[in-house]
Amino acid sequence: MFGWLDMLRLVIEDGEGTTHVVPLARDEITVGRQEGNTIRLTERNVSRMHARFTIGQGSDDETVLLEDLHSYNGVRVNGERIVGKCSLAADDSIQIGDYILVLEAQADAVDTAVTDTVVTRIADVAQPKAVELGGAECARLVVVSSNLAGQVYHLTQKEILVGRHQQDGNDVAVTHRSISRNHAKLIWRDNRFTVIDLGSANGIIVNGQAQTTCSLINGDIVEMGHVKLRFCGPGDPYVFTPADIDDVILPPSSQLLRHLAVAVILVGMVLIGYILAEVTRDNRDIASATAQSDSMPQQGQVNLNKKSVNPTLEADLPIRIEAQTDHSETLAAGERALTARDWRTAIEHFERILQAEPDHRKARALKEQASDGQLDSVSFSKLRQLVTNENYEKALRIANNFDRDSAYLPDVTNMKVEIQRLFLVKLEKKVDRELVRDRFTKAREHLKTARRYSFARTSIRNLEKRVAKATEARKDSRDQKPGVKKARSKETAQRRPKAPSSPKKTVKSAPSKKTLATKPRSCSASVKAGQRYKNDPVDRDPVRARELFMRAATQCRNDYRKLRIVCMALLSMGSKRQARRPCDRVTELISDLAKRNQWERYLEKKGLR
Repeated sequence: MFGWLDMLRLVIEDGEGTTHVVPLARDEITVGRQEGNTIRLTERNVSRMHARFTIGQGSDDETVLLEDLHSYNGVRVNGERIVGKCSLAADDSIQIGDYILVLEAQADAVDTAVTDTVVTRIADVAQPKAVELGGAECARLVVVSSNLAGQVYHLTQKEILVGRHQQDGNDVAVTHRSISRNHAKLIWRDNRFTVIDLGSANGIIVNGQAQTTCSLINGDIVEMGHVKLRFCGPGDPYVFTPADIDDVILPPSSQLLRHLAVAVILVGMVLIGYILAEVTRDNRDIASATAQSDSMPQQGQVNLNKKSVNPTLEADLPIRIEAQTDHSETLAAGERALTARDWRTAIEHFERILQAEPDHRKARALKEQASDGQLDSVSFSKLRQLVTNENYEKALRIANNFDRDSAYLPDVTNMKVEIQRLFLVKLEKKVDRELVRDRFTKAREHLKTARRYSFARTSIRNLEKRVAKATEARKDSRDQKPGVKKARSKETAQRRPKAPSSPKKTVKSAPSKKTLATKPRSCSASVKAGQRYKNDPVDRDPVRARELFMRAATQCRNDYRKLRIVCMALLSMGSKRQARRPCDRVTELISDLAKRNQWERYLEKKGLR
């Protein structure tokens, strides 16, 4: 490389202010999190292969191209996200994840020898000292919102971290709950400050526009969360006055509505208490008047009872009335949640009653019932997961041991019947698979394992008959030795003298019933016999069914409907290799384009395409 490219370098800065310098000494520089990249950035928001710098391969040899390698978080050049390739110029700012890369021109040419050095972690490089910008006329951030109105933050360094607390390593601490722990960073570059959002919760808004990276000029209004700050450049004589207060407009939050609802409820409770107190006072006045009238002596009589008390004084004594709390609504709400199997809500209602009245028996009993239901719901979810994963043995174990008083018992009972059926289907498939492979011992082991379930006895007996029948058929096929029989007959023919041959009439004999049954002559007969041996629970013989379907594939060569039945039957039996030829023949015979495409999609789904 020659020219200005020899004078360029990448200055990389992470979120903590650490920098690292990489000279442009290669024609191609890759950036990513994966090992093997020229520049390896280890943060999680950097993709494995994030971006690539290509040098001297543009329209002329004096071009630096940056390409986004389909990264998840993208690449931003001077604050704008790029798509595909983008040409760079000196002093361009590139953002990759939490890292800022600046393409800078260096004073002296660097050694352009290509090395295999990889930047494995930028945080390992020593952080440079912050350069002081101090002075009486330094840049400032002045709070113009009412929460911290008039607060001034002086910007006296080249790199300033802004956050909520000083303890988190922030240079400027804006103590407000809407400010993130590390909210933003201010960087002095090209004789001006640039603000960078550090992935804060509420973001950064500059002059009403949301920004992630933005250069500031004098008078810009920066919103960080709910705090508004005015940027005053070096030498700006701005002085804050109360008339400058401008708060952030916040949408009504759900928390505010919640507080308002609580306040309304409290006011309602106070009004109800006041009404009850007034009613109680009226009742007390009526009772005192009645007692006074009863204690007054009639005319001509003198009350000589020494124990009598002045009714006026008695009426003036304070009367203590204990209000009985009504928990009927809370109890009804808890029972409704109990019926709906909302255990957590039910427990909350009953606990509220027990806090006010610890000896409430019904609430305590219903709370225990809700707690048991919550535990049963976990067991029921586990049972459904086991059925989904086809672990029927463990599912049966949980269903058999389920609590008899549980609210889930009817569902478990219905599910248990379905689990038993699925268990038998899976057992039958296992046995058939072992019979096809002539592994009769393995098939008997499966049946032996299933004997402990009483519901499976009938199916196990039928499967044992099928295993015994398959074993006999296999033994008979092994006992037949055609080669030996031929040799013996040849030997016998050599021993016996040849008898004079006499002309005989050849008579065509009718085929026996056994021959017709075992070897169907027509296409339809072969298909029907194969389906019988495939589906009949008594005469089920997968080996024989496969032979008959292969015979039908030859006989039904020009009947695509029968061939389609043969193909689908062989695929359902797992004979993908034998099914390939009839399936391809069906594709050739179908003339309708839509039906052919539908058939091709079916074969693709079954793995034949």
